[in-house]
Amino acid sequence: MTTAHVQLTTQQPDIQYVPNAEKWKARTQQRLETEKLSRELPPGFPTKLISDLVWEGDQLKDAYDWTYELNEDELNEIEHALVHFQSLKKPIGFVSQETFPLPQLHATLRDISKELHLGRGFKVLRGLPVDKHTREENFIIYAGISSHVAPVRGRQDFKYEG
Repeated sequence: MTTAHVQLTTQQPDIQYVPNAEKWKARTQQRLETEKLSRELPPGFPTKLISDLVWEGDQLKDAYDWTYELNEDELNEIEHALVHFQSLKKPIGFVSQETFPLPQLHATLRDISKELHLGRGFKVLRGLPVDKHTREENFIIYAGISSHVAPVRGRQDFKYEG
């Protein structure tokens, strides 16, 4: 029995998981030189975006208003919510604002939600003691906090309950 050796030539660009600005610039330059690309924006597209959602890394490097440090009371509230959810004996898909109650922290998380949707587009929560918890508990905490930031979760299929 003979094995055929097939060498495939790929037409895919050299794009990695982590963005690389130099490769992007080189690829853009090559395409501009070798392809007939339109340089005009489609009708109705803005020529410039002006919004809090439009920023560059250099604008953020000296300001840390994009972080939120959880205080001791908030961490205790998260711990109580974790214990409450675990007492329900439900699968993680049932984590919600109701099953992971954060009565005091909720308002802060809703403000963070507004900033995510109308402001800079991201926020870093600091202070969660991830080493204190099991992997499953960290999943529950993440899903619980997320349920207060964005109460509707997306999903790709119906394989899992919840």
